[in-house]
Amino acid sequence: MHRRVLPERLQRTLELVTGAVHGNVVSLLSGDVMRAARLGIPHLQARDLVHLATMERLGISAIISTDMGFDRVPGIRRLDPRLLGAWRDEVFAVR
Repeated sequence: MHRRVLPERLQRTLELVTGAVHGNVVSLLSGDVMRAARLGIPHLQARDLVHLATMERLGISAIISTDMGFDRVPGIRRLDPRLLGAWRDEVFAVR
């Protein structure tokens, strides 16, 4: 999959994900950016570090991503979207 996504495909993907998490989308805080800068994980890009810092703040330990760099982060479980069937019910179960 390419990192460049057609705008309509990106919009549809975001709509599906937002619906799947029942609108539970959180804001990025300046403290998340500052924490990301201090994480010191060299194999991840800046945006990935921001994801990790935000996850840390929220107590989240799993991320849906195709980026295998997350596999090397202790305490983080990467959920590959290509394997959705393996984890869908666990993650998106109605509570």
